[in-house]
Amino acid sequence: MSKSGQIQDILFKMIKSKLSPNISFVHDLSELLGISYNSAYRRIRGEKELSLEELKSICVHYDISVDALFNLQTDHVIFDPLRLVNMDLTLRIGLFSLLEGVKMVYNSHQREIIYAAKDLPCFLFF
Repeated sequence: MSKSGQIQDILFKMIKSKLSPNISFVHDLSELLGISYNSAYRRIRGEKELSLEELKSICVHYDISVDALFNLQTDHVIFDPLRLVNMDLTLRIGLFSLLEGVKMVYNSHQREIIYAAKDLPCFLFF
């Protein structure tokens, strides 16, 4: 399997793990890309590579970071933003989320935090 085929395989495994059991992955993918079931199966089996437009559509639809997909074999740590809108977020949940992110940085070989925001870094409050 080629490198792009491996990435495509990883992408589809990530999607399958996110889908609820009552959703047909093949049907969902064919509807999203506007292709037949056979074409969807060929992409899932790796017989046909995804185009960049298809990759973009899939990543946006299934909320998958392309950076995360391509950096699986490196020591990069990729954070998802903590979305505060329409979310029942408590201080406890927010702090546990922050703790998990810091643990990921601590466990990596090269540790570096780059923080860019308009407000003071939350670490100053500790």
